Amino acid sequence: MKKDITELYSFIDDFCKIYTGYEKKRLLPSFTQRNRNCEMSLSELLTVMIMYHTSYAKNFKYFYKTCIEYIHKSDFHRVLSYNRFIELMPRLFMPLNILYASVI
Repeated sequence: MKKDITELYSFIDDFCKIYTGYEKKRLLPSFTQRNRNCEMSLSELLTVMIMYHTSYAKNFKYFYKTCIEYIHKSDFHRVLSYNRFIELMPRLFMPLNILYASVI
């Protein structure tokens, strides 16, 4: 069953605008990592992660392949493959922790 994620996405998008401004001012750039452009925005990536953590799915791979790639595919600009999403997950550590800390 498809849920409306518009409110969740708009909240996370507002947070990401603030976070990226903070990141550009405060955090040092990492020159060792290859900066490959991502097809999904930080807001979309965080939305997927929060959707997973609030769902009843016990396995992220199952959640991503069924819920994101099929049910909510029209809600995202461009859905990444599961393998590419897993490669990008370390980028989400800092913003996801700040988001959780600010909400709680």
